[in-house]
Amino acid sequence: MAKRKAAAYLRFNQGVSKTEKESATKKLLTFIAAKKTLQLENIYIDEDRTARQQKPNFEKLMADAEKGMFKTVITSTKGKIAAEEKELAEYVARLQACGCELIEASTGKTLTE
Repeated sequence: MAKRKAAAYLRFNQGVSKTEKESATKKLLTFIAAKKTLQLENIYIDEDRTARQQKPNFEKLMADAEKGMFKTVITSTKGKIAAEEKELAEYVARLQACGCELIEASTGKTLTE
C-alpha cells in the first residue's frame, strides 16, 4: 500500500538556538509522519517574526496543497499556523477544500475533522 504524501511546516523564533530547535522539531515531525505511515515530501520553514506577519513558505505550502502535491500537513502546534482561531479556521477550510488534513504533532490531533 502506498504511503499518503505529507508535508511539514515549521516556524522558529529568531535566535541563537534556532538550529537546535529546528533539528528537534524536524525529528518530531518526521517521527509523527512515520508513525502515521506518511511519506514526508517536503518541510516548509519560516522564520518567526509574529504569527501575523508574512509567512512566504507557509503560503508556498498552501499553494502546493491546492495543487494536490500532498494530502497531509503536519505542524508542531496550531499556533505555528496562526495566532488567532479565526485565521486558523480559514487555513483549515482551505486545506479541507483540497482534501488535506492538518495534524498537530504536539497533541496528535487532526485539526481538519
